[in-house]
Amino acid sequence: MTESCSFLTAGELTGLLPPATELNTLAATVLARGAEPPANFAARWTGAAAAGRSGEWSALLAGPGGPARLAVEAAALHRVCQAATTAASALRLADPQSEVITLLGCNDQGRLLMRQLLAAFPHTERMLCFDPDISRQNAFADEIMTTHDLASIIPPEPREATEGAHILVATMQPQPAQPMVEPEWLQTGTFCVLLDGDGSFTAATIAHADRRFVDDRAAFRAAVAAGRLAGTPEPEEELAAVLAGGAAGRGPGTPIHVSLQFGQPALAAAVLAALLPRPSSRNR
Repeated sequence: MTESCSFLTAGELTGLLPPATELNTLAATVLARGAEPPANFAARWTGAAAAGRSGEWSALLAGPGGPARLAVEAAALHRVCQAATTAASALRLADPQSEVITLLGCNDQGRLLMRQLLAAFPHTERMLCFDPDISRQNAFADEIMTTHDLASIIPPEPREATEGAHILVATMQPQPAQPMVEPEWLQTGTFCVLLDGDGSFTAATIAHADRRFVDDRAAFRAAVAAGRLAGTPEPEEELAAVLAGGAAGRGPGTPIHVSLQFGQPALAAAVLAALLPRPSSRNR
């Protein structure tokens, strides 16, 4: 039965999120445990069809196989988790004095990324963003500048956006026809987060990093088996170990770090659990 289930669209989810710092802390805590999602979490919940809901939903159930208590648009929940994971990992692997954030991709994911990253790095001075859709790029920069009172720069070429970045996040949707970021584009000390696999970074650029991390090694191997990430070296280190303190964080010097992130179902379940008391007025 779905009568007592609360359904949250992408817009409703954004309005009900915990404070950004709280969400970053939740991500760090859950990822450090490296836990499996609870049995009452459904990453792709098909029961929404019974309530006339199209699309893909993620749900927290009353119990394993039981009715859903809260369902959220799956893509929207994934974006939230990716943004929080990015900020949590940046706190351990980026230069703590980072002042320049670059986004490759001006979209809903980018909006969430800026929310979470600015909470983690409040002294950020400017954002550079690139998107092949110029009108979208302009509108995104204006929105970030207005929302966060942050200098926003819109380079005409992706290389201009990447050079000088302290934190660089690739989230190009749709992905470019071929990867574009080359090793020489990156300055020493950059922390790079790839949310689009090898859509933006060449395999040589990923291999060029001093250290490579992954949030879900099984997801990486599944992507390789599916024919993606050709030539990309498998990351040697787990984000969970870094966040748990079992592996070194940034360390001295100015290393280039690359983190490939696919999303952790355990974090998605934790976010839903945090939201559960909030949307009671939205039951339908």
